[in-house]
Amino acid sequence: MSGDYSRNSFDARRHFSLVRLQQGRVGLDSDWNEQAEIIERRARAHAVDALGRHGVPRETVDGFRITLGPAGGPPTLAIGRGRIYVDGLLAENHGGPPLSFDLSELRADGRSPAGVLGEALGAATLDYAAQPYWPTPDPLPAGAGPHLVYLDVWQREVTAIEDATLLEKALGGVDTTTRLQTVWQVRVLPNVGTGVVQAAAALWQRVQRPRAPSGRLTTQLDPAVQPSNPCLIATSGGYGGLENQLYRVEVHEGGPPGTATFKWSRDNATVTTTVDEVISNTLLHVASTGRDALLGFDAGQWVEVTDDHREFAARPGALMKIADVDHESRRISFATPVPADLLPSGVGGDTPGRRHTRLRRWDQAGIVRDGAGGVVADLDAAGAVGAIPIPAAAGTAVALESGIRVAFDLAEADGGFRPGDSWTFAARSIDASVEKLDRAPPQGVHRHCVPLALLGTAEVIDLRPLFNPAAGRIRVASALHVDADGRTRPIRAGQEIPVNLLADGLNVLLHDSIDADSVNDGSFYVTTEIPYRLPAPYAGAGGGVVAYQPVTLPADVVLAGDGILGWRPYAQTLSFLGDLVQKDVPRLGNVSFEREFEVFDNGGPASRWAVGGGNVVVQTQALAGTSTTPQAVTLPTMAVHRHRMKEDAAYVGLTCEEPLSGSIGLVYNWLSPADFSLFVAREVWVPIGFSGAMANLVVSHSQIKGGQIVPGSQHEKTVFGASDPRRITLDIKQTGRRLQFGCSAQFSGQPVTFPDLEFPITTRLLPDSRLGLLTAGTGTTRFTRLQVIYGNDLPTTLVPAGLNSRLLSRLVVKRSLLELTSERSTLSTTPAPEPDFETWFWLTPPTSAYYGYRYGGYGGFLGIGFGRLVAGAGMMERRREP
Repeated sequence: MSGDYSRNSFDARRHFSLVRLQQGRVGLDSDWNEQAEIIERRARAHAVDALGRHGVPRETVDGFRITLGPAGGPPTLAIGRGRIYVDGLLAENHGGPPLSFDLSELRADGRSPAGVLGEALGAATLDYAAQPYWPTPDPLPAGAGPHLVYLDVWQREVTAIEDATLLEKALGGVDTTTRLQTVWQVRVLPNVGTGVVQAAAALWQRVQRPRAPSGRLTTQLDPAVQPSNPCLIATSGGYGGLENQLYRVEVHEGGPPGTATFKWSRDNATVTTTVDEVISNTLLHVASTGRDALLGFDAGQWVEVTDDHREFAARPGALMKIADVDHESRRISFATPVPADLLPSGVGGDTPGRRHTRLRRWDQAGIVRDGAGGVVADLDAAGAVGAIPIPAAAGTAVALESGIRVAFDLAEADGGFRPGDSWTFAARSIDASVEKLDRAPPQGVHRHCVPLALLGTAEVIDLRPLFNPAAGRIRVASALHVDADGRTRPIRAGQEIPVNLLADGLNVLLHDSIDADSVNDGSFYVTTEIPYRLPAPYAGAGGGVVAYQPVTLPADVVLAGDGILGWRPYAQTLSFLGDLVQKDVPRLGNVSFEREFEVFDNGGPASRWAVGGGNVVVQTQALAGTSTTPQAVTLPTMAVHRHRMKEDAAYVGLTCEEPLSGSIGLVYNWLSPADFSLFVAREVWVPIGFSGAMANLVVSHSQIKGGQIVPGSQHEKTVFGASDPRRITLDIKQTGRRLQFGCSAQFSGQPVTFPDLEFPITTRLLPDSRLGLLTAGTGTTRFTRLQVIYGNDLPTTLVPAGLNSRLLSRLVVKRSLLELTSERSTLSTTPAPEPDFETWFWLTPPTSAYYGYRYGGYGGFLGIGFGRLVAGAGMMERRREP
């Protein structure tokens, strides 16, 4: 019930988080205990904040699950083995015999042990009548009900009196430490109404509300008194005891003021002993009669006789006055009989040792007075019950001893005092002080309840609140997609995925095996947000987009493997998405070109740039970037994107789809209108004898500083063709501090790939520079791709341009709708609610895979791309570049 402490120093309002020992200082029990209280409160607060007030963990899914006993026999309940958290307290049912080792006992799925804590486990269920902390449970109610089964949880202090195994035999059984034990009882509240709401209301009104700790205690000291006779010495007031004490005041019988009673001890009620034998109903043989005259038992003292039966039934023990103590034979006798329910029968296991029958000394005695000197109780009078009545008038002080007074009152007018409500306060002789309590609530016992089940005539409705671990009951490892090189890559939130790459589908990897029947369109799906555009005259800025509507994309949802969810879109789904991002469909609006690009005509004829259908970039002025003066040098017209390059740029590239009739190119390392570099492809017609001419493709490089071409920076390569080149791709890859250049084009329907262009360029892709497009005398030019890659990330797309060429998409796994394979064979199949797993990405227009190049068959030049297209023996094979 209580330990031998100097004081209780813990106060949550001081917000201490750690107790630190200092070298060479005295060690106090109060310091040790305050550290334990800090940790215990932190653990409870964390459990409440993280898990909620009540919850059964998915790890022990059947913890405290209530099932009915077999039909035909006496009514009984079975209590499932496992754990439950109640207001931050952890209650655990380890089950009944036989015992097994948790690491050896397998779960129903045979794939994992029943537990991981390395401890003994009992049977899967425990009978209602075999509860460890309720030796005499109430009979189950009769009738159809419904009846509410609930769990009652509290903490009690256990000393060597209640558990003799706490004594170390090697030290001669000397008393050392105490323990705080979490106690639980499964109880039944009969006839609670027709539904869960009514049952919860009944639990509150009939159980929890009456238990509310409304009692309050205030400590006082006798005031100093100045006598009227000047020859007499004034009384100083304050605590008049010679010893330092920890006083305990405890409610004995509960009820309202005037009915409730209390008892008190100057030693925190630690003078106790166990009963070894019941000699008669007035004579007990005890283990000890005390250490000495101050800490022992003697005639005339009031003691409380109690046992586990009364404690677990929330009933106080019987207060009895000692008639005589025989210290030699360790016998204590009483003038009145011990109540019959406290006398074990001795039959079977009903013994004082099994019940932990015990005596506890209290220190109230004689005539008890109030602060005004009036008699509150005479404990020496015939028929005295040993407890002191709590005065009916709130705030009435009751004198204990040595100048100490206590006053009781209630927090609520209709409240009452609970049996077992207790307060402790320290008294110190060095300064005649007593620890101040000002209408302090009781320190214990505080009971906590949670509903478990609603019982009908032949059914059980499970009311336990389940929760999953932080990682989720269905634990998602990763969401995957296939990139342009055919590699499986994790989906990063916010990345861009070209629509055509969805053809290979998406996968979600799970840590556990999933029941195939739970995998469907409701448990795993992908959505995309479709923009809505109003027609003129309502369309305004931003292309007239006024709203976005999320739609679920049709697809096959499958269990692609053990723990692998697969999402496979239909062909019409991909066509629909491709139309949205490539065409100016009625619900898709384009962005303004000026928002994305800055134009520099460099003194030549003005260009005409715009964002066309599908948000590609077009330039329609035929003579832009050319010169009408023979021999004059005119820089081409440029559209420079406002994106600034970041560190770790590894690749930039563009694609032009129109037949080339002039020059197109990639502007890179653009720092100012007079400082940039150009990678250009131009068409040059060369006469062929007397019969005509042939188109050649010339790829060149130049660097501009101060508006002039840097000497020595101009380099070019030529490929011979037979017609206008089209679908031209220019690529720059950075390897260390060296740039590699590549180009591919299409002549007469046949692709032609340049080998690596060995320009002696030693610069690199500069951070904070910009990229751009250029044209010179090309007529209508249509750029369908401008991209940059940083490190090993997926491309950052600059063309197609603008927000509306991207569709915001989400991958959602409804984990609460999935079912683990192992759950099919457990007692409980109701999944605990848990958050959905979700990630998001952008869907962008289709993009070609920009592979590297192999030129001239085996042994040729390797290209610059991030993958490799290898031709040989009539087979096309994709490989990763080393």
